[in-house]
Parts: sequence; C-alpha cells; structure tokens
Amino acid sequence: MARSFRGPQVLGLISHVHTVPLFNLVPHHHLVLRSGFRKTFVTTSVRRSSTASPTTVDSKVNAPTSTLPAPLLLPSYNPDESRISFLFQTGRAYSKFYITGFKNVYHNFHAGRALVKTIRKTDHTDGEDPAAAAAAAAAHDLTRSQYQLIRRSRYDALRCISFGMVFVVCGEFTPLVVPFVSSNIAPFTCRIPNQVAGDREALEERRRRGFRELTAAPPAEPVRLEHLDRDQLLHVSRSLDLHSKLWPDGLRLPPVGSLRRWIKRHVEYVKTDDMLIGRDGGVDEMQLEELRIALVERGVDVVGRSEGQLKSTLRHWLAASSKTSTLKLLLTRPSVWQPQRSKPQIATLVS
Repeated sequence: MARSFRGPQVLGLISHVHTVPLFNLVPHHHLVLRSGFRKTFVTTSVRRSSTASPTTVDSKVNAPTSTLPAPLLLPSYNPDESRISFLFQTGRAYSKFYITGFKNVYHNFHAGRALVKTIRKTDHTDGEDPAAAAAAAAAHDLTRSQYQLIRRSRYDALRCISFGMVFVVCGEFTPLVVPFVSSNIAPFTCRIPNQVAGDREALEERRRRGFRELTAAPPAEPVRLEHLDRDQLLHVSRSLDLHSKLWPDGLRLPPVGSLRRWIKRHVEYVKTDDMLIGRDGGVDEMQLEELRIALVERGVDVVGRSEGQLKSTLRHWLAASSKTSTLKLLLTRPSVWQPQRSKPQIATLVS
C-alpha cells in the first residue's frame, strides 16, 4: 500500500457516515471488538439485518471473520404487505450491510496497522511491504490468520474511496450499479453473496475457456516465468483474475512485463500461504469460505462443490506443490495433479 494513502482519515470519515449499531441480528450478549490493541465491548441487538464481526479469532489458520462479507438477511415478501414497504425494508437491509462492511474495513485496517508496527520492531525492515509480512510469517512472527488480516485489510482499504463514492451517490441502489461497473471496485467485505457467486462462476468459465485455447504444454521443471510464452502468461493471469477482462487482446495488452510481475507476486504469496496452512492447523481446521478463497487463489473451481471435496482438493494441491513448481500446477488442469477415485469394480458371480 502506498505510503501517501491516508487510510485512517478516510476510513474514519466513512465509519461515521451513519449511526448504525455495529453488531446486529444476534442474541443479546457482549462481543469483543479489537481495534489494534484496544478492546471495545458492544451489546448486540436482535432487530438488525447485518453483522459486523470481531477482528480477533481463536484459529491460527482462518482469517478473522471480519475480513469476509457480513450475512445479508433480506426481508421475505408478504402479499398482504405494501410493496413500497417491502422495497423500503430491502433497501434498508442493503444499506446496513454496506455500512457494516465499511466498519469492518475500518477496524481491520487498524488491527492490521497494529500488526505492521510489530513487524517493524523486528528484523523485517518495512512492515508495509508484502514481502516483509511474508518474511515475518515465515519466521513465526505472524500466524496465517494475522498474515491474511494484513493482506486483506490493505486490499479493502485501497477500494474504500472509490466504492464509498458509489455508495454515497447510489445508496440502496448500489447492488444494481456495481455489476455494470466492476466488482473489483468494492472491498470484499461489501460484496453481496450473489455478487461473489456470480464472479466465481464467470471466472471459472473464463478459466475453462483458457484451458481449451491453451495449446502449448507446460515447460519441463524447473519452470520459470522466463520460460513461459505470452499465451501461457495470459492464461495464468486470467485463471487467477490478476488482470481485468477489459484489456484488449488484439493490442497485445497487458504487456508481458506486467503479466510476469503480477504472476510472480501472486506465486510468491501462494507459496507463503501453502506453508502457513500446513504449519498453523492444516486443511481440516479451515472454514468453508476460507477453503473457497484459498482454492480460487490457486486457480481451482469451487462452485457447486461440497466442503469435503474442497478439503480433498486443497490437500492434493499442498501435496503436489511440495514436489512440483507452483507455476506448473497453475498451467495444469486439476485433474492431472489430483488423483481420481477409481470406480468400484463389480464382482461377477460365476455359477
């Protein structure tokens, strides 16, 4: 994240746009919200429609739930009820969902900044540098949960300004506007479930089309970025959603240098994340949405798959990545590195 970005000031303004309760739709009890090293106790209400999550979790392998979209609970339509009243309640539910998402970005940002300060006090020179966070995680100074908090809070904070302007202008109509612009302008905490599912379906179709059009075989090990031609670089970048589909292919854009830089950064991240998953609890401890995010980041389809299937696939990925380069796995269909179950043989009775 650029040093000139005034995250606390901008996020502070956004977090006070509306005076909406921070925690909603859960039984009355006290929850703890940590912003940096400061704790705030909030009494919850049972009459709200979205939930902001604390930025602290007990698990070392799962990112804080505040880095995910809050539950979106829309009212059901009653034929005896006025349609205007129903639309008003629906718009209000969306507004509260987005405001909760902004507040989660705000608290995640401050919690991430507190972790960055601890990195600076160690041998890792610059806590703002993603490589420094990866080095701190590898040196056991950060858990996977903390590493993901720093990474995701930076990603969301950089999108708060543009998406905040859209929300201020469009208000309750934001869900109707975002699909016509781009989902990537919104922080992940502000993406509605249909939007997340639609993006994943579109990405998987894009990935399948890329495999059909990819004619060159993956190079022999060891695979390096310099060994990949432009078509292979484009396929990896599209499969991981590293560049926008608005780039015109006819003009040979994006440039090869940009593709290599984006892919190199992502491959280094995946290698670090692979190590942290194995160290901080393993696949069995990961929650369902964490499994989906992890596999999407590795170019694997997740739509319509059960939790057991996702865990099995991620285990096979981790086993394969210990023997094969990450670049080669990204250029290979999952059916190649994931062993297929053999069909049970039917015994024939010989009379």
